[in-house]
Amino acid sequence: MKRVVREGHEIGNHTYTHPDISEISSRQLDFEVKVTERLYASKLGIQPLYFRPPYDIDRSPIPTTRPLRSSTSSRMGTPSSKQARHQ
Repeated sequence: MKRVVREGHEIGNHTYTHPDISEISSRQLDFEVKVTERLYASKLGIQPLYFRPPYDIDRSPIPTTRPLRSSTSSRMGTPSSKQARHQ
């Protein structure tokens, strides 16, 4: 992953354990996204700009611009709160 970041490729959030987000609670989805964001921040020095749900629920990556909410739209991939930051 470090090489991929060094080469300038975009890194996106795809959840930590790859659950079907239509089958988990909003709280679990929030956990999945936040854990992955923290891992990328600590290991790669970045925060992803995009979130793409597992299992092709949404065919296109979604820019992350605001926190996930517990609504149906957020469960289907409404943007999360972080902006990419390369350190």
